[in-house]
Amino acid sequence: MHIMLVLAALLALALPAAASGPPPNLSLAVDLGYRERIALPPGSTAEATLRVGAQEVARSSARLDSQQVPVRLVLDVPRAALAAGEAEVSGRITAPGGMAWSGSRSLRLDPAADRAGPVALLLVRAAAAATPPAPERRFDCGHERIVVAAAGGRAILRLGGEQIALSQAPAASGSLYRGSSANGAVEFHEQGDRARLSIGGYSLPECRPVPPDTFRAGGNEPAWRLTIRGDRAELALGIEMREQTAILGPPAPVPGGVRRVSAPGGAALAVTISAGPCRDSMSGVAFPDRVSVEAEGRRFEGCGGTLVARLAGPDWTVASIGGEAPAGERPVTLGLDAAGRVSGQGPCNRILGSWRLDDDRLVFGPLASTMMACPDPAMAQEQTLFRILQTARSWRIGETGELTIEGEGGAVVARR
Repeated sequence: MHIMLVLAALLALALPAAASGPPPNLSLAVDLGYRERIALPPGSTAEATLRVGAQEVARSSARLDSQQVPVRLVLDVPRAALAAGEAEVSGRITAPGGMAWSGSRSLRLDPAADRAGPVALLLVRAAAAATPPAPERRFDCGHERIVVAAAGGRAILRLGGEQIALSQAPAASGSLYRGSSANGAVEFHEQGDRARLSIGGYSLPECRPVPPDTFRAGGNEPAWRLTIRGDRAELALGIEMREQTAILGPPAPVPGGVRRVSAPGGAALAVTISAGPCRDSMSGVAFPDRVSVEAEGRRFEGCGGTLVARLAGPDWTVASIGGEAPAGERPVTLGLDAAGRVSGQGPCNRILGSWRLDDDRLVFGPLASTMMACPDPAMAQEQTLFRILQTARSWRIGETGELTIEGEGGAVVARR
């Protein structure tokens, strides 16, 4: 009787495991490699895809900052899809600058297996004529900023330090892209001037396009001013600042690059931008780039930079808040970085939050601080500082390099 009870207990323990069956997905390891002795530079990407018939059933991608071939990717394959017939696995490695390798092979997978592979996939160098890089667009999704480059039914989405490969999927309206990341399935759906991004079943706040940053440059004797926003350049020459407008055709000028375009009247316009620093000959204000412009048969030299580059960088030291010198025991600072983060020291507490440029307007996201209590006037000044930043109406950098931000309650003036 005792033996039968023991056997019944063991059988009861075994039944749930037997009833549960294998997991719904099969894990397939794929090793991507190529014959050339070429090291992959940082920023390269690897991607593997499994198709059964005409249907894509699994995809995996990774950004390669230091890894070299062979690169292992793991595909999460639904077992139910394997009953449809022979599968094909394909892979691709892409390096910055357009160099790429790709390849594919057929294979049969056992739906009952726990895992499969590793499958070795030898990739072949793609043709030298590379597809031009897809234009990048930036979106604000709540507190997250993403970059999307889409072309030819595929897209690369960058979020934080992760680069995610996406493929276009059928959609009733707009453009829908799907893929997978370390945090689960990714879906990016763009409709008009709005977009939605979900990762692993979690939806981020509605995404809105970020206007292209504005590049401004200028010089003296003779006076000239150049403004580049997106693919449009506006050049103003002489004391009367008569304006010329030109369409720059992508990509717009970048540091170290030259773009030649047609201006009204057939005049040639060339813009050269190289890394600075550069100090304006009249005001003495420092700019991040050196700029030269050829127009109307003449060459103009000066300084310039994007608005983000002029604001981001070393911390600003606050000289006045609402017209009064900062109180408190520590210097008041405001740090803006190129990734859109705010940090610094208020009259009382540490500051953190986010910032962005909405066209030319400086916008601060929700700002937070530590919760230390301080006596007035430091505490009252800190409240004024927050109010001015969060209601900022205008900003400017003066001839001596000081930053002035105006909002409710006055202005914040800071220097470097």
